[in-house]
Amino acid sequence: MRRRFVTLICAALLCSSGALAANPAILFAGYFGGDRFDQPAAIARDPDGGIWVASVTTSFVELPVQPDPFQFTVKGARDVSLAKYVLEPSGRLTLVYWTALGGAADDLPAALAVDASGNVYVAGMTASTNFPTAGNAHQTSSGGGWDAFVAKINPRLSGAESLVYSTYIGGPGLDAATALALDPVAGLVVVGYTGSGDLSGLPSGTLQPGNRGGWDAFIARLDPDRSPSLLFLSFLGGNSTDAATGVAFDGASLRAWVAGYTLSTDFPIAGVGAQAQPSGGGDGFLVEVDFNRSGLETLTYGTYFGGSGLDVPRALARDTRGGFWLTGYTLSDDFPLAGPSLQRALGGNADVFVARLDPSRPASEFFTYSTYLGGASADVAYALARLDDGRVALAGYTTSSDFPLRDAAPANTVRFPGADAFMAVLDPAAPEPHGLTWSALLAGAGTETATGLVSAPGASFYVTGYTTSRNLPVTDGSTKPTPPGAAAGFLAQVGPAR
Repeated sequence: MRRRFVTLICAALLCSSGALAANPAILFAGYFGGDRFDQPAAIARDPDGGIWVASVTTSFVELPVQPDPFQFTVKGARDVSLAKYVLEPSGRLTLVYWTALGGAADDLPAALAVDASGNVYVAGMTASTNFPTAGNAHQTSSGGGWDAFVAKINPRLSGAESLVYSTYIGGPGLDAATALALDPVAGLVVVGYTGSGDLSGLPSGTLQPGNRGGWDAFIARLDPDRSPSLLFLSFLGGNSTDAATGVAFDGASLRAWVAGYTLSTDFPIAGVGAQAQPSGGGDGFLVEVDFNRSGLETLTYGTYFGGSGLDVPRALARDTRGGFWLTGYTLSDDFPLAGPSLQRALGGNADVFVARLDPSRPASEFFTYSTYLGGASADVAYALARLDDGRVALAGYTTSSDFPLRDAAPANTVRFPGADAFMAVLDPAAPEPHGLTWSALLAGAGTETATGLVSAPGASFYVTGYTTSRNLPVTDGSTKPTPPGAAAGFLAQVGPAR
């Protein structure tokens, strides 16, 4: 019976048949950054295999040979840094493109994507009243305070021409973009949260025309190549705090799926089998919006999920059968578990959760896989990606001295006080407790947090984050490029051992 159960779970999760690929190893690890402070927030790959990283920076970077960047220096206290690296066969990490992006105040990136032509899209938040706008900008001036921003850069162009699109999105309150999803034909969907009572250019007849309380999530659809570039904009939330943290977009059907967390007791609910009431003090949410529709009909699905404590999704990925993988952290000791969970109890005050949700199934089968991952202290995941072989990679940080480690090299199992970056690979088809096929730390004497992860061919992936340590177990002999105590970026490549 047990064998049949595992087989059914594997079919439900679309796991590849046959033997799994070899457990991975850290193939490369190195520092990067400028002479002061660099804190990576997001990572993406381009069609040439280049690795793009968006960071918060205060640094001056010695420019590589390239067309003139859009912006040579940091203009404010903190600016966006956009950098492209190439990992050479020799194991050397080479910077091939860099530009700053920002105004006179703070400018912070959160999300990054690259299209098939190599154009780079970045979203985040800005306090600058002179943040550079370009192209068919939806909003050319700040709404007040912090605003969300979205920008498109063509790195093949030089100077001012390389910023082909840039816009504010915001009102008089705090507005922040947290995630974006790109479709090559239909443009991009940007999500985040807003404390504004009104958003500039909000279309009439939209899904939710006003803020219903505290922070609300927002959803925007933009096409930088159209005029006007704003195709959809709406609040989404209830009577308390609501924040969107992940998004997936299908341009062919013009539907988007948004995940986040809510403290509202009246968050918008729709669809058959949805959970209509919250489970605790703060739940995750998953919604589907159909851009072919208008008004309230735009929301075709909306549900709470979680346990009796706080549950916060931080990353979302859609699979080929319409299921959704989420990770983040939970304080719930009764978070819903499903499938061959590798860890069935909350290990500390906050654990990572990894879950697959399928809205097409009955409510009792909404979770097709779910597990805790963590130790006796705090464990948080910020990034997730599905690998070529059907497994799931995730990354974040841990403060637990007993965080589960599996098949890692000795240098990547050394723990230090404070936060250490972790990387893990899960096989959702493996019988418990064998689902954790590999996990490792990237840790030094300071603090480390992994913030971004992107998959690559051959069941491999790249991880980025930031560190204050001068003694990371790097493979390339690099040293920390910033003063002691200041953050520097790190990049790691994880894949099948050579």
